[in-house]
Amino acid sequence: LSDDPATRRIPKLAVARVDGIGDGEILEKCAKAGFEIIAYGIESFDNTVLRNIGKETTAAQNIEVLEKTVAAGIKPGINLIFYTPWDTVETTLANIKHSLFFMERGAYINVVPYTAAGFGRPITKHEELLDYETYDFPGLKKPFKFPHRAKVFNPELAKIADEAMQKL
Repeated sequence: LSDDPATRRIPKLAVARVDGIGDGEILEKCAKAGFEIIAYGIESFDNTVLRNIGKETTAAQNIEVLEKTVAAGIKPGINLIFYTPWDTVETTLANIKHSLFFMERGAYINVVPYTAAGFGRPITKHEELLDYETYDFPGLKKPFKFPHRAKVFNPELAKIADEAMQKL
């Protein structure tokens, strides 16, 4: 983090972990160095969803770090996952509410629809949570099943998710 005037003209963007910000001193240094955006893998503002997707942070920690980022004069980037197996209409509406609150304060939001479930991801250990795509490849004796995404179990939310995805 340099005070060199030549480097201050270069746009500075960073990706950080919510649990790596601490008391916020690093944010002050980033702001002084000219950082414009720091993006976080917030994923959700719901503790149950956060716990089930394996995040080691809480909704309160997410909000606190976003507040500190705004206070430091840096635009926070909020990466969210919509439509996890543990989401409900209420959790989705809460995510939208929190997102709008921070958008009004300068944040940008990046929404990833559904939980990705490719090979090697922890969620693939839970086959009952996944939708699969099947591919027939020449030379294979049986079709190849690929874990595509996590299912949405809440029927009302599943309908909303399907309608939203058709519009994208």
